[in-house]
Amino acid sequence: MSDIGGRLFGKSGPVRLANDDSYNPQDDEPVVQEEPQIVLDGPSAQQTAEETPPDTSAWEVPPERTVEPRRAPVAPPASILEHAPKTLYPQSGSKPRVGSNVYVHPSARLIGDVSIGANCLVAPMACLRADCGGPIRVSDGSFIGDMVSITGFNTHNERGEMVEKNVVFVGEQPYSVYIGMRTHVFPQCGIHGPVILGDDVFVMSQSFLMMAIVESGVVVEPDAKVIGVRVARGRIVPAGAVVKTQEVANNLPRMTEDYPLRSVSIQAAGLTQTLRQGYLQRDKG
Repeated sequence: MSDIGGRLFGKSGPVRLANDDSYNPQDDEPVVQEEPQIVLDGPSAQQTAEETPPDTSAWEVPPERTVEPRRAPVAPPASILEHAPKTLYPQSGSKPRVGSNVYVHPSARLIGDVSIGANCLVAPMACLRADCGGPIRVSDGSFIGDMVSITGFNTHNERGEMVEKNVVFVGEQPYSVYIGMRTHVFPQCGIHGPVILGDDVFVMSQSFLMMAIVESGVVVEPDAKVIGVRVARGRIVPAGAVVKTQEVANNLPRMTEDYPLRSVSIQAAGLTQTLRQGYLQRDKG
């Protein structure tokens, strides 16, 4: 991602994110339950139970069935890409745009002014909704995980004028949500614009971001909250942290070579591309 001029909450100032096109790609023990002991009254009843075999003549063995695997469509079904309803946003009625070599799961939804770059993977039940405001942009090589929700505030008023407090700028282009290249948003996260995520950002499961700028190389650990701040390049937002003031954001720990999730993030990036290619190849068959 090149020069980002972020304007947020009436403040201005460039956020420069470096161009970096490189890509670094028990068994459970079975539970054995003891059969309950049946106590019958009297020796005659017990003797009868032991001597009378069960009648198996009416027992039936169901025939074997072969279940054919379900094939996903080669291209995203039309129901995945929905026109936005008429709202205050000038691009009301616009339809999502999807780049080359992208896999969008049939249960995902892209609504309104949403654009997905090349080589992206959008997982089951993700929802990117630009019906109230937009646009929403996901750049090349990025991953949107299962049940991720991405949306934003209204970006225009009744007169069609831009509501600047509800947008972020990448260069001169306004966005509700902008996600950079090779950025991963893991399952069950919520992103509510205005938000910028830089390149190579990892947002771990069940985190929430709102009205924030997160520069390149940041890792947001699981169940963290980032609201109304700017997170500098290469920082770590610890698991469960609530970052709501700029002072807290400025004192977040920096990424180090021995950071445990550093290699995990790299592996996840490679796995995402392998999965994307696998889904596309499967659908061609």
